[in-house]
Amino acid sequence: MNKKICTMFFLIFLVTGCDANYTIEIKEGKIKETLYVNELNMTKALERDDMEMSFKDYALEYGKTNTYYTNYYNMYTDEGNVCKKSKDNECNVYDKEFIDKENEIGFILSSDFTIDEYKNASIPNDMIPGFSSTFDGKYLTLTGGSNWNFIKGYKNLDNLKITIKTNYAVKSTNTKYRGNGVYEFDVTKSNNIDRDQLYIILDTTVTKRYSKKLPTLAYYIIFTLLITLFIGLGMFLYNKYNKNNKI
Repeated sequence: MNKKICTMFFLIFLVTGCDANYTIEIKEGKIKETLYVNELNMTKALERDDMEMSFKDYALEYGKTNTYYTNYYNMYTDEGNVCKKSKDNECNVYDKEFIDKENEIGFILSSDFTIDEYKNASIPNDMIPGFSSTFDGKYLTLTGGSNWNFIKGYKNLDNLKITIKTNYAVKSTNTKYRGNGVYEFDVTKSNNIDRDQLYIILDTTVTKRYSKKLPTLAYYIIFTLLITLFIGLGMFLYNKYNKNNKI
């Protein structure tokens, strides 16, 4: 793997006005992380920087060409940036997808970790200053963002959204709760200086059940059936009333 490309991970944000959406799902002793970066403005997506690279070029590298190791320390070695497999290190890489549509360019990186493994995950260690993941067998504590001011260095990075989805009980957090076990933390240029460090503490011995909301279409169907039922019942009673009066 090219170390130069790794250390330039966020040069993609120098090129366009894209958003970075980082989602982690925590349940059943596993953590699934997904980084989704896209650009909907095709003119910006094709503009080249000082290195003659466009957002599309970067997206192609991360979404298709490059080998991006899931373990942060496998990327920054003195071994020519080639991970060496061992009993305790399988040199796993991120699943990747390059997005090349008529009105969208981007890429997706995703992988699964155990709770213990996540502390060495490449994406949060690359993207979140001062990132830390600690687990004592009961409580999982995630923190990061010792200095969000770095975001100003990426003049065209509009927003960094971190979404945490979990069915574990949350003991304490400064993220915004969106319901059904979804927590969000946004960093923008307007709030990055005063933005506190993100933290969330989960009790992995306690799980919650969340009711699944019916989709909007289902509500319309149920409403229509009820109206039809009431109309039918009304017509039945009306016809019965008329019949009895004629007798």
